[in-house]
Amino acid sequence: YQVLSTIFSNKESGFKKYFINKMIDVFNETLNFYLPFFFEKDIKVFLDKDLNETIEFDKMKVTFNSFSSGQKTRVDIATSFALFNLVKVFFSNDTNLIVMDELLDKHIDNDGFDAVVDVINGMAKDNTIFIVSHREELKERFTDKIEIVLEDNTFSKVII
Repeated sequence: YQVLSTIFSNKESGFKKYFINKMIDVFNETLNFYLPFFFEKDIKVFLDKDLNETIEFDKMKVTFNSFSSGQKTRVDIATSFALFNLVKVFFSNDTNLIVMDELLDKHIDNDGFDAVVDVINGMAKDNTIFIVSHREELKERFTDKIEIVLEDNTFSKVII
């Protein structure tokens, strides 16, 4: 128990810290690659090995909580793409599936929505991306669609 407790602890000698130390630079680089797609102003986000964040927005240090809900959503989406790429780099180049469950349904304006769709279209060349959404306008932005509708409040029907 003592050995397992040490290995899986958050202490410097644990696996978590070891893997975080190995991955954090790649994650920060990838996150900061995606952020400019979603923001007009200059933004940089850095996480340290303890996952504490430092955010520079328009040359000022800010906190995540100072962002509007739309800005938080944009950072969350960039983070999702960065995490997906981190998994591809460190665990398997064969990973090519992304599922975005209602990530685009709240707190994102049209410009942010367009930016996300552009990034998704670029990533779709090498990946399979499922987007679960209730936004009707999203359907028109993609050529391949699977629509699921509820019939008579009892059964779901798949429309391809």
